[in-house]
Amino acid sequence: MGTPECWLASAGNWANFSDQFMMMRRGTPSASEEERRKTARIRRVPAVQRAYEFQRLLDSVEVENRAEIARQYGISRARVTQILNLLTLPGEVLDYIRDLPEPEQLRYSERMLRAIVALRSKDAQTRAFERLRCAGRARCL
Repeated sequence: MGTPECWLASAGNWANFSDQFMMMRRGTPSASEEERRKTARIRRVPAVQRAYEFQRLLDSVEVENRAEIARQYGISRARVTQILNLLTLPGEVLDYIRDLPEPEQLRYSERMLRAIVALRSKDAQTRAFERLRCAGRARCL
């Protein structure tokens, strides 16, 4: 007696199943949405830049909530919140990172910045960022 054919098994793997399931729920994604999803996974974007992008999406009418951003970018809602929390860093820290050229921005990973966000006071966050900025440099102004 053979096992019955299961549509989940025929999907091949979880990614295929997930894609098929989402298409059944929403229909075929638009080309721009599909392209955004692909580039979001492939292109390495500086953490603060990604946070500003998510905030722009929330402020516009493109998405309704964080859950929709999570679906579009293939990440969890908790990750969206973690990334958006970077915008709570002191303004001078955000300005400094934003004014750097993109390759230099990648030096400040989301994980590093998240540890600074966890500090309670803005002064402590600023001091911690200054230590991070000067780390590994012989001379720091």
